[in-house]
Amino acid sequence: MSILKKVLMALMMACLAVPTFAQDQEGVDYLSLAGRLMRDGDYQRAEEILKKVPPNEVETEKYKTIRGLLWLYQEDYDAALESFDHIIEGGTEDRYVYIYKGQALYGLKMYEKALKVFARVDDLSASIPSIYLIRGRAHWSLNQKPQAWQMMARGEERFQDDFRFMRLRLTWMIEEGLLEQAYQLGAQIIGKNLFAMDDQMAIAAGLRNAGAHEQAIKLLEILRLRYPSSPNVLIQLAYSYMKRDKLLTAAQMFEKASYFNEKYIFEAAELYRRAGTYGLAMSLNHKIKDQKQKFRQRLAILIAMGDYESATFTEPELDRLGLLQQEELRYALAYAYFKTGALDKVEEHLARITEPGLFKKAVALRKEIANCQSSLNCV
Repeated sequence: MSILKKVLMALMMACLAVPTFAQDQEGVDYLSLAGRLMRDGDYQRAEEILKKVPPNEVETEKYKTIRGLLWLYQEDYDAALESFDHIIEGGTEDRYVYIYKGQALYGLKMYEKALKVFARVDDLSASIPSIYLIRGRAHWSLNQKPQAWQMMARGEERFQDDFRFMRLRLTWMIEEGLLEQAYQLGAQIIGKNLFAMDDQMAIAAGLRNAGAHEQAIKLLEILRLRYPSSPNVLIQLAYSYMKRDKLLTAAQMFEKASYFNEKYIFEAAELYRRAGTYGLAMSLNHKIKDQKQKFRQRLAILIAMGDYESATFTEPELDRLGLLQQEELRYALAYAYFKTGALDKVEEHLARITEPGLFKKAVALRKEIANCQSSLNCV
């Protein structure tokens, strides 16, 4: 959900006090009903009810306000702006209309104008935490970063229990490459358990994506202790260890995650293979239920182990599963046959390879066969 929609929903209860209007012949006050539906967050029904408002109420300020707010929620910012401008031109005494107009301008990326409108009702803007966030983002988008930081500081000082300011500061720190400061703030957030688990993991992911792998690992290890039954924390840790080329540790994280969700067995086995821990890789491979995944990976493990004869024994299953249509597997099988000395089987598979990159490898393998045949050292 966009920040504007979040702001709109937060303002609705406080700002949309709908007076009672005349009822139609059926005794229904549609305008008041539409206002109540919006306060309840039922925007679709409010839209439908608004169409039933009597013509004599369509030009009222409250109708234009509700209509503009619906457009704002629907992200039709041009229409919303026009509606709010009409209200202001009519001499409204409702200062919240300026807040709405500022949001429409922000949605249109007219950041300077949005900031001016918010400043016009600064005392009111200062009473709404979400508007601090919008004003801060507007300054940031205009590359007015000192003003953006200042706006966050003002908001955080006034609304100390609203952690959205801390979250946005953290995002900006990472964006600006202030990774040590971001790590310290992230450690504070995670240490005090201020955010939901997914948001805490997002902090570590942001640091990892910015290249601060060790800091991300430190934060995730704290989360692993706090949420020992969360496979998501383990997976994030695995990715972070992979970035540090710690494949064995990453494999262990995936294996632990597989206790909660078996779909991670394949990833664990693959990482054990890449780490050279073939026994564990093969042990996990046997547990994979997806047969295509299992035998594709098993061939790779056996070749990596140097057990070429066992690798050739996978051919019937590879063929049955249609995997030999994948030419990289056909080449791998040809290579395994080459290492066992079954040269007729090698050529049988190489002859069916057409993909350019693999075709070059096939040519090189044929040359190697020719060389070993001339030296009588093919077996």
